[in-house]
Amino acid sequence: MDAGKLDRKISLAHRVVTVLPSGEKASTWPVDYISVWAEVTDVSAREFIAGGGMVADRVVQFRIRWRADVLMTDQITFESVAYNIGYISEIGRHEGLEITATATAL
Repeated sequence: MDAGKLDRKISLAHRVVTVLPSGEKASTWPVDYISVWAEVTDVSAREFIAGGGMVADRVVQFRIRWRADVLMTDQITFESVAYNIGYISEIGRHEGLEITATATAL
């Protein structure tokens, strides 16, 4: 993993699920638990009309140094945009992580 390419700062947050008195589950994103340096690469971006409005999907790959605490249910924040993790793969033997995530903006 080339450390020189890790030139963007991203934040990770764990999802917290709470059960409301009504029995419904509510997901919240508390304060980010860690900020790390990452290499950011656009995989794809597409726009389509959904429900009368324009929707843009942006799929991005984040490459970071290996961490054991990154979960599929985590959320990444990069340049004030929240990304939901779709896939995590290990690079080498605990050398790094390649995270594919999607941001959807209305």
